[in-house]
Amino acid sequence: MSYYVTAHLFIPIMRYIYVFFHTLLLCLLSGLTACTSYLKDPDETGTPLEPEVQMCELSSKQTYIDVKILNGSGSYLVASADFRIAQATVEEGIIRIFGFDPGETHIKVADDASTDLTPAKIKVVVTDSIKRPVHVAKPLIMRFNDSRMLKPEYPEKGCTWEITNKNVAVLGFSSQGTTLYSIRTGDTKVTLLKDHWPIQTYVVQVTDENYLGLSNPVSKIKTDRPDHDFYVMTIHTGNNRYTAASSDESVATASILPYSGKYNDSMCNPAEVWIKARKSGSVMITATDVVTGRKADLKVDIEVNSK
Repeated sequence: MSYYVTAHLFIPIMRYIYVFFHTLLLCLLSGLTACTSYLKDPDETGTPLEPEVQMCELSSKQTYIDVKILNGSGSYLVASADFRIAQATVEEGIIRIFGFDPGETHIKVADDASTDLTPAKIKVVVTDSIKRPVHVAKPLIMRFNDSRMLKPEYPEKGCTWEITNKNVAVLGFSSQGTTLYSIRTGDTKVTLLKDHWPIQTYVVQVTDENYLGLSNPVSKIKTDRPDHDFYVMTIHTGNNRYTAASSDESVATASILPYSGKYNDSMCNPAEVWIKARKSGSVMITATDVVTGRKADLKVDIEVNSK
């Protein structure tokens, strides 16, 4: 009886001891594996990114600097501790730091491909105020499958053109200059950069049909010369096929003539509307875009003093 009780108690105790040591052994092996993994790849456990320079100095003579990261993935996140002093961008794995107002700050760089890496800091010292060029923005209306030669406000030497939406338009370069080619309807921006500063921007709208836009109307004409031709308005945007009509041709007749003024980038297929004044009276001059059928009216009061 005693032997039976002793054996009955001994077996469960040994089972518990076996489970305890088995669990302990598994924990030790798991910890050893983690330590081995930690020691195996130190670059993923807190090694800081290594920029090629730890400090840079910017001024009106050197407004920006490009910095490479020696041990990163090439995809980075950047932030400035004081954007009034310096800012940074990432272009093809290169950190570009711009100076603004005098002072000291730092740029923080993190690897976008790995959150385990410790961010790097680049100290930035700006010694004097860096003046930014005046930024000029202009509207530019185009039809799709059209082209337009861009006219920079500054000499293009030392400047570069950039476009935001290449699905709408693309840039072409030649010895004559830079040409914008529209490829589908939509909006985009084309910017001229000098030392990476924007100095001129075209706000581009590509349409399938240009609206009929008029400008510089003349609503009163006084003359002592009957049957003389007079300018009355400009069609500054349209589709290049126009007609002009008068509500009373005994008072005046209307016609379309080529645009004779100074061309600007807000215009698209401009033309002029002229009338031949015959006698005193009021007429309604109607300009029509033949492509779209859109019309625009202008009332003109004519006073003819015949001798």
